[in-house]
Amino acid sequence: MRMLRRRSAESAKVPGTTARLAISDHTSAGGHRFAMIHSRATQHVTVVFQAGARDLARWTELFGLDGIQVRDSVDITAITAVTETQPLAGEAQRRWLAADAADELVALRMDLLDVTEIALTARLAVTFDVLVRRAQKDLSEQGVEIGRRLPRLIESFAEAGIAVRPMSSVEVVAVVSAAYSETSADTFADAFTGDLRERRDVFAHNGFRTAAAVMAPARARSDVIEALCTPSWTAARGRVAVTYRREVPAAGRAARLARMGVVVTVTEPSAVHPSLEAKRTGLPLAGRLALRRGYDAQAALMAASLGVGVLLPEHADITDVAI
Repeated sequence: MRMLRRRSAESAKVPGTTARLAISDHTSAGGHRFAMIHSRATQHVTVVFQAGARDLARWTELFGLDGIQVRDSVDITAITAVTETQPLAGEAQRRWLAADAADELVALRMDLLDVTEIALTARLAVTFDVLVRRAQKDLSEQGVEIGRRLPRLIESFAEAGIAVRPMSSVEVVAVVSAAYSETSADTFADAFTGDLRERRDVFAHNGFRTAAAVMAPARARSDVIEALCTPSWTAARGRVAVTYRREVPAAGRAARLARMGVVVTVTEPSAVHPSLEAKRTGLPLAGRLALRRGYDAQAALMAASLGVGVLLPEHADITDVAI
């Protein structure tokens, strides 16, 4: 098998976390080029898949479940399902970016009520344990092993009703860069940098502010997940990330990933304070009460919501959230 890699892995320190991630490109047994993200501190590697977001009901039905099973999942430690919304490039995005006060943004949203002007994308991040000792120093062997298994993993998601394809490092860098600055970065490290300031209730990043909230898994039913993911001009830019973590199976039972929690983010231009109230609208009472702002952990929660291999609490000083 011929491996396709960058000349060297690019590494980046993730703001608000202890994570230092390295990214490199490989080729799967099925010929797919894929990025592999390595966390040396936790000995995890993550592959990110672009997913079809057209059937939102099917997506939320699947990730509203308490647990999921993945074929050959013995070394899969986590799966993060992310839906992301943002104003479409062009007039909608220009007017959203130009809003410099809350009242102007409200007027904009009253004028742009067509949710087709909001792009909805979805992706899956699958995180594996690095099991091969030699691969802890040389990731090429781990890349070969994961590349061998990707076709079956893609087939497993297809059987569950989710069409996916692995993303390259260029695509992953674009996702991260857009989240932190709404621009395109040249490198993985550049995507995480800039004018970054964390406050107790908000994370300021390169002319934008993001508010992050968490929801306990018991309250994150399918209807709640669907309401949170549905595009709306009241919270046009944001993410909903549902994370499943491996649990120890009972005797005679297959390995299972249990849902651990949900991160919800809302991003606004810096002149407008991001409000989570818009996300509470339409939720049942239990869901509204369960969505709570992640005080003193805004940068870490935003990083976890991206679906690029940041896991909590392993990658941050957070003791009451497992995401």
